[in-house]
Amino acid sequence: MSLKKRVILGQLKRLETLYVMASSISDVEHQKFYSKLAILECGGWVEASMDIIARRYLTKRHIKNRTIIDAADLIIDKNYGFDYKDNFKIILCKIAGVAEFYKIEKNINPLVLDSFKISLGTLRVLRNAHAHTYILNASGPFYDPSWTLNVFGRIYPGLMEFYNK
Repeated sequence: MSLKKRVILGQLKRLETLYVMASSISDVEHQKFYSKLAILECGGWVEASMDIIARRYLTKRHIKNRTIIDAADLIIDKNYGFDYKDNFKIILCKIAGVAEFYKIEKNINPLVLDSFKISLGTLRVLRNAHAHTYILNASGPFYDPSWTLNVFGRIYPGLMEFYNK
């Protein structure tokens, strides 16, 4: 398992192209759709990547005990969201232990970690707003998918730092 960004980047770039095409003909409804979809797709990819990182922690430490693996899977599977403090940190603390988590976090580049936390929070707020409305009822904000690509570009290095620890 790895954090392959090629597919999500391709999807986000495709949504950006579609957004620009819709913009060129003043198709506001499709612009909203592509904006919303980019945020939801990015959020889903980030959440799945956090699950991969949590499972990889066990693999990298050569944990083969089925009871431990099943317990970790249960923790991961019950998590919904990608907030740093309320989701990612909690899963890793439960799986790795609090002391181990802080040891890992301490070894993350502080600039990357701060950007990671801030960008996750920004994406989470918009993802939650868009996930609980439908397109005709949605009030925004709606950002060009290039905005989502930019946020992704600040989240990915943080994910990779944790992935590689």
